[in-house]
Amino acid sequence: MSLGEYLRDVSLKQAGEFATECYSVLHEGRALIKERDRQKHEASIEFIKYRFYVQTQLKQSTIVKSLRINPFLFFKSFSFTLSVSIICSTFFCN
Repeated sequence: MSLGEYLRDVSLKQAGEFATECYSVLHEGRALIKERDRQKHEASIEFIKYRFYVQTQLKQSTIVKSLRINPFLFFKSFSFTLSVSIICSTFFCN
């Protein structure tokens, strides 16, 4: 696993911390790539939960105010809304 093209944006201290994390993952017997994929998957699930909450629980005026702060709220297509609703109702809601 490498730092890739972001090498110029990563300080030596950050690179050392990243290496320490990688060594600890390897020491525990876990695969680095699988660990990274697991973290991405967890982050996407959290985003879906957040997006579902925003669409179903918040008033429209709050959402409009949030658009200035959080650009992720801009993704408001019908297909995305429908897929999020189906996923959330299937896996996360009672």
